[in-house]
Amino acid sequence: AEVVKWKLTGGLAVAVAAVLAPTAASAAKAGCGDWTADPVAYGSDYANSITDIDATSESHAWAVGFSYPGSGVTSTWINRWNGSAWTSVPAVNPSAVNNRLLAVEAVSPSDAWAVGSWYETGVEGGQRPLLLRYVDGQWQRVLVPLPPEADGVAYSLGLDDVVASSADNVWMVGHLILHRADGPDDRVGVAYRWDGAGLVSAPSPHNFRTHRLAASDKGPVYAY
Repeated sequence: AEVVKWKLTGGLAVAVAAVLAPTAASAAKAGCGDWTADPVAYGSDYANSITDIDATSESHAWAVGFSYPGSGVTSTWINRWNGSAWTSVPAVNPSAVNNRLLAVEAVSPSDAWAVGSWYETGVEGGQRPLLLRYVDGQWQRVLVPLPPEADGVAYSLGLDDVVASSADNVWMVGHLILHRADGPDDRVGVAYRWDGAGLVSAPSPHNFRTHRLAASDKGPVYAY
């Protein structure tokens, strides 16, 4: 994968997919703009995956994903676009084995969120939510409260997407699997909201899993 950007007058569109090149070429011939590919600073020479990208302006964007250094290990990585090049910035990896970022939301050049998961070894399930916030010039981990359903039960919990309509209205969604020793696993959708003061649990849009979110600056948040 690579980052490609669509240059428009007074704006910038970004995408994560090398396969967009043929479509972009035909659009460019029609005089609508052009896709150009920009190299990113990968976290590993072995294998890398870009999972999401978001921009606040033509000179500011974030790209997130994960790398495969080898031996079954995955590590998160984050790149920042400054208007001319992508540069790697320090990411957060709670686990020594498996860490992944799946989505990023840029609220402003000084405020952004990223979500994914990490894996706790030696326990059943083991998937744990990974929530990062870019504030005070660096990415910092934000602890996610455990849903009441998971108290005292083996569980897997991951975050799949994040979206914001403002700095004090940020939503995250994901999935919770309760590993029952005496029956089939229970699968539950989870949602959280940052209200500017803290992170609180919120009703999930779906019973099992919400894959993607979209927010309007007018307030509504959409999910599927």
